[in-house]
Amino acid sequence: SNIRNTPYDSGTEYEEGTWTPVVTSSGGGTYTSTNTNCFYTKIGRIVHVVGRIRNITDDSPVAGDLRFTGLPYEVNSNGQYFGSIFYNTLNIDNSAVQVSPYAVGGTSRLQFMELFDNTGESLVQEADITSGVTDIEINIQYIV
Repeated sequence: SNIRNTPYDSGTEYEEGTWTPVVTSSGGGTYTSTNTNCFYTKIGRIVHVVGRIRNITDDSPVAGDLRFTGLPYEVNSNGQYFGSIFYNTLNIDNSAVQVSPYAVGGTSRLQFMELFDNTGESLVQEADITSGVTDIEINIQYIV
């Protein structure tokens, strides 16, 4: 095969910025966090987001799956995109082999999936946070 370098396409959209996650649950409720540092880079249709959300507090919790809304762009409706996560004091199931953030197609939100060896998956619940202590850092790419 013939591989060649292609010059940068000056017509490709490029943007950098910050985004502000809103911590919530599928049931609603009020949650706050401190020391939130979240950034994104958009090149064409690909958005790369990183974020550090610390000291998540359940001010008036309502049961449901844990969500971060407020992604800088809506996720393409034809897919779900998984990323990587670092967390502290998130009370996941002991039999989970992995936790992944994922950008939900057709929305501007992240949810968090616990994955189990050969037995499926489940969503991380708002009750899994330790109020005032839980920290979550994410890194994910998705298509708009």
